[in-house]
This record gives sequence, C-alpha cells and structure tokens, in this order.
Amino acid sequence: MEGPLPGGTRGILHARTGLERFRIERLEPPAALAPFVANFWVLRWDLRGRPPHRQRILTRPSVHVTFTSYLTAGTTRARIAGVVRDDFVEEIQGEGRVVGAAFRPGGFRPFMDAPVSTLTGRFPGVDEVFGEEGLNLAGEVFATADAHAAVWCWRRSCPPVRPSPTRPPPRPPRSSSGSRRGRAWCGSASWPRRSG
Repeated sequence: MEGPLPGGTRGILHARTGLERFRIERLEPPAALAPFVANFWVLRWDLRGRPPHRQRILTRPSVHVTFTSYLTAGTTRARIAGVVRDDFVEEIQGEGRVVGAAFRPGGFRPFMDAPVSTLTGRFPGVDEVFGEEGLNLAGEVFATADAHAAVWCWRRSCPPVRPSPTRPPPRPPRSSSGSRRGRAWCGSASWPRRSG
C-alpha cells in the first residue's frame, strides 16, 4: 500500500507519477504579503536523458505568477496564470525550475488596474500587468541561481498594490488561535525594496 502524498500536491493530477519527474516545495509568504499571497512555490526538474513529461494540473480559482527557467534550452518565461476553468497541461523537459506565487482568491485584485476577470483563461506576460517593474523582477529572478534566493527576490521586489477606492483589501488569514496573522494591510505602500 502506498503512503500518503506529500503536502503541496493538491491540484497535480496523477501526482505520484509527476513526483517521479519533478520536486515541488511551498514557502510561506512574509507577513506583508500574507493577505494577498497564499504561498510561494518552487518546482524543479531534471529530465536530461529522459523523455519530456506532460503534467495535467487542476487549478484553484486563484491567480499564479510564474517565472520559468528552461535551463537546458537557455530560455525563460515570465507570465501570469489567470483563473483557469478546466485542467491544463504543462510540458517539462531537460532541466529547469519555476518560481511562483499562488495568490489567495481575490488577492491579486489590488495589483491590477482592471478586474481580475480579464485574466480568466489567459496566460499574459508579467509586463501586461506590472509593466517595466514586472520585467525587472523577472530579470532578477532569472539571474538568481539559487531558487530560495529567487523567491526572496520575488518577496522583496513584489510590485506595489494599486489601491481601489471601491473594494476593501483582502483580510489576513486566521491562525489556529483565531487571531489575524500578520500585520495590517499595507495599503498603497510599495513592498520593501533592497536598500543600498
């Protein structure tokens, strides 16, 4: 009898087969991002000398921002995965990694000047929503060899919230004690930037 699947595999269809070909790790967001980001995640694979793998994924109703490095091919992709209505397939080959952020339902709205529904079923580049800031962040993430350091780049340089006068910010999740986790909402302040 097979043991339970490790945490972080929800939505990965046929996860046991997938985990023979890639590793996934989820990381908690810092307090300032916790009202918006459910978790950061890193997916790594090394299929050099093996056939490509096609992975079916069933997403939750939330937005993901992903920075994919196809290390063997020397190419990159920085995109936003809007809410996907059905499952979708992602193919991996050679060696690579993805550094991503899974936003809470409703948590991506403060980053946009338009309704999040405009992203439904789409995978636009980060520049479509974040402009030059998104491209700069992508460059930092791709230039950082260590995946955890790349997540830190993301956490440190996340583009600023665009406050909406008609919509309150998402509330931080409750801890097991019932109290609100993290600090108060950051409002229109930019996320912390690297000093120096």
